[in-house]
Amino acid sequence: MKSLFGMGRVQTACAGVALAAAMAWGSAAGATQVYISDGQMDHPLIVQLAGANYNGDVYDGAMLFKTTFGSTPNVDLIALCVDIFHDIGFGPYSPALPYQTTVPFTTDSRPSPGVADHLSAAQIEQIDRLVNYATDVQKDGSLSTTDKSFVVGAVQGAIWEVVGSETVTLAAGGWSQNSGVDATAFNTLVGELADAGHYADRFGSKYGAIGDKTTFITPVGYPTAGTQSFLFAGSVPEPSTWAMAVMGVGLLGAALRLRRTPKGLAAEA
Repeated sequence: MKSLFGMGRVQTACAGVALAAAMAWGSAAGATQVYISDGQMDHPLIVQLAGANYNGDVYDGAMLFKTTFGSTPNVDLIALCVDIFHDIGFGPYSPALPYQTTVPFTTDSRPSPGVADHLSAAQIEQIDRLVNYATDVQKDGSLSTTDKSFVVGAVQGAIWEVVGSETVTLAAGGWSQNSGVDATAFNTLVGELADAGHYADRFGSKYGAIGDKTTFITPVGYPTAGTQSFLFAGSVPEPSTWAMAVMGVGLLGAALRLRRTPKGLAAEA
């Protein structure tokens, strides 16, 4: 598979959570169907992952999806990645890409296939709260695009640190996406958000109490369907339109891995 930029192959950056194979993936009985018809990443940064699962530079940011959620059309989702090995084709999709909501995000989840250690209840709660926090930041009309990118990117990096045995730092090397970003401040925020004893200190009082209710959406037939799984804040959202101008980096029209190699980096086998 070629990258969007035509240089280097897309590769997996293992820094999310794949659910245990012992769970019942295959049945869609009773599933709430979620059809993703369009999606992109809003102003991502580029971070370096280093750890047991993956080493390399990857894009980092929230996913913005246009969906039909059950029978409700035109539902916008702000979602964060919790999966690591699968592909997603960025929209507009024709036909829409089907997802479902029956696979829970629980302590049965594991950092990667074959890993015996489960996520703890405290990690699940922390990740859920981080997703809610990132959503509040992304929807905050008083923040600049740069500020949103900084904080949401740090939250996504912290989630990877919590679940994936990864160290996440702002990538060096002159990436234009990172221009003007204070690497020391970014790396510090990632570390504090990933620290179970400290992360709540960063929320402050601006958004009030940060909830921990999230919904886990997985592709029909996961984990063999070759697509990503995501968490978004709360339960079924109301139909809406984006309040922010979504420009991204031209991610539409290509089938990529969510975690993909930036331009000019050689891919691993």
